[in-house]
Amino acid sequence: MSFEIKKFHDGNYDVVSLVNSQTNESVVVVPSLGGTVNQITLLDELGLRELLKVDEKHYTDNHSFRGRLLFPYNDRIPDAKYFYQGDVHHLPVNCPSDGSSIHGLIYNQEMKIESEACGVESAHLVLSFEIDDEAFAGYPFKVAYEAKYLLDANGFMISFKIKNLGQGVAPIALGWHPYFKIGEGLAGHSMTMKSDVYVAVDSDLIPTGEIPSVEGTELDFRNGASVETVKLDHAISVPSDSKTVLEFEDRKLILHQDREFFKFVQVYIPDNRESIAIEPISGATDSFNRDGLGRKDLAPGEWVETWCAVSVK
Repeated sequence: MSFEIKKFHDGNYDVVSLVNSQTNESVVVVPSLGGTVNQITLLDELGLRELLKVDEKHYTDNHSFRGRLLFPYNDRIPDAKYFYQGDVHHLPVNCPSDGSSIHGLIYNQEMKIESEACGVESAHLVLSFEIDDEAFAGYPFKVAYEAKYLLDANGFMISFKIKNLGQGVAPIALGWHPYFKIGEGLAGHSMTMKSDVYVAVDSDLIPTGEIPSVEGTELDFRNGASVETVKLDHAISVPSDSKTVLEFEDRKLILHQDREFFKFVQVYIPDNRESIAIEPISGATDSFNRDGLGRKDLAPGEWVETWCAVSVK
């Protein structure tokens, strides 16, 4: 087996492709858009399967944040405002329809290529970005962020390192926003996730403060259930085995996440029902304003490492 790294120009963007030259499996990353993963193709027993694809025309006009990495917060902060350690902070509004701030600050930033390597067993790319305490409105914290993309015989993994470089405690949350499909649309697709509770939300998708059981709801996927017609846009607790499995006929896609850091899986089906977003997230919506929803408070000098991975069967 042999792996290689290819670089090419896709429209207005330089992209980096990690390739298994024997199987033609590949992962494509856009460093200048916050390390967006815009394509994943993996091989199962039935052949190659394109699991995720963001067309070049949607790179910047990407209102659904397909493939984006979400940091230093994920999901929605209502009114683009949060209260932290006695201060109120006003973030940039990037969702004009409701005046909120969504999905962090790095999704459209140029990432620095720290390293890249390929060989017989794998190919990897490491990107980094440093948030300066004066660079972004509403986030006066100094944080270093690094993402490592790895393609090997087991599939695809992203691992993260985050460190607080500042003098005060810094709030963080992290997510990845992949939209998957293993068939045409979601007809015949089912999902299994051994999760017990979910974050209840109101009509505006803002948490109510309740975290009820999934039992008896359409969010109970513990024994597998169809996603063909169900409406989903919910943060569900991380599965007890850390795995969310999407199935179609004889194919399986497995999203595996570090359950110690990524406390939730946000599951969302867009109106066109052509794919399903299965998102490892550390914080549910509005976690910067609400304790108990996954916000991590990093002390000065403190760092964390975490990961998530995709494989097929």
